[in-house]
Amino acid sequence: FFDRHLKGTKSSTQATTTAAGVLDAWSRRGRHEIGVLESTVLRDEKRGKDLQVRIAFPASEGRFPVIVWSHGAGGSKDAYQPLALHWAAHGFVVIQASHFDSVQIGGSRARLGRLFAKFADRPQDVTLLLDNLDVLSKRMQGFRGTLDRDAIGVGGHSFGAHTAQLIGGVTSVGAGGKRASHADERAKAVLLISPQGRGGELDQRSFETLATPMLTITGTKDGGRKGQAFTWRLEPFSYAPAGDKYAVLIEGAQHSFGGISGFSPRRRLAPSSTQQVDQVKALSLIFWSAYLKGDEGARTVLGSDVIARETKQTVRLVRR
Repeated sequence: FFDRHLKGTKSSTQATTTAAGVLDAWSRRGRHEIGVLESTVLRDEKRGKDLQVRIAFPASEGRFPVIVWSHGAGGSKDAYQPLALHWAAHGFVVIQASHFDSVQIGGSRARLGRLFAKFADRPQDVTLLLDNLDVLSKRMQGFRGTLDRDAIGVGGHSFGAHTAQLIGGVTSVGAGGKRASHADERAKAVLLISPQGRGGELDQRSFETLATPMLTITGTKDGGRKGQAFTWRLEPFSYAPAGDKYAVLIEGAQHSFGGISGFSPRRRLAPSSTQQVDQVKALSLIFWSAYLKGDEGARTVLGSDVIARETKQTVRLVRR
């Protein structure tokens, strides 16, 4: 599946970063000192819900894009710090919330089927966060910048990728074939790490409305929980309309990508890989920089074959 797309890509000689150093360069720590709002609460009166929030931000002056990050099933606002802190150090304000399924607020991964049935509550959390950016920015002690509301990205891992793709335009199908949109047009780019393909509330038509620029990341050992091959996680890329769509396949990567969620004593530990974590940090930063900051160097990397050449085809990127 992936090779079929790869054969159709065209090489570029325009990359400004050498093949020997592009992923390494983008995985290095950014220049900004980081401030963190460890915990604050947003009240959603409509749903009768308190949403716990964490924010990492550059402790600098400037105008900064916003990333809303959605955790995997059972995760929390405090997970995925390897990614969140990396983005913040490179000039992004990163907002994380604990969704209803979080073990932090009493959720349980043992009830995944029932949790997934409440999927529509998660994009509502994202919209609540975006509705309250002014409120949140005033609570960020030490934040001396401003939020760029014209440069908002939404991303997530696993169940969080499902949330992000709904925000980006994917529709769900309910009883009787009724189709629902969960999109928020304020999102200018979406990052899907281990997203869901067809099945359940999603069919092939669900992805036809995913017009938002998108990067999908998966690994050759990143199968679905019902036994689907990793190619299932590439279906959002395959079925979304062409234009500003990217997919990355990391050879040997499992669902945890070596530890992108950070350490959690509540979870069975998967194999760790600093290299894979750094690869995801770099790839995600390249995408966010290209689409939320207008970074031409990042766009050039996305349009070239430099990543595959650098990694000897163990990390491959295709585009549509």
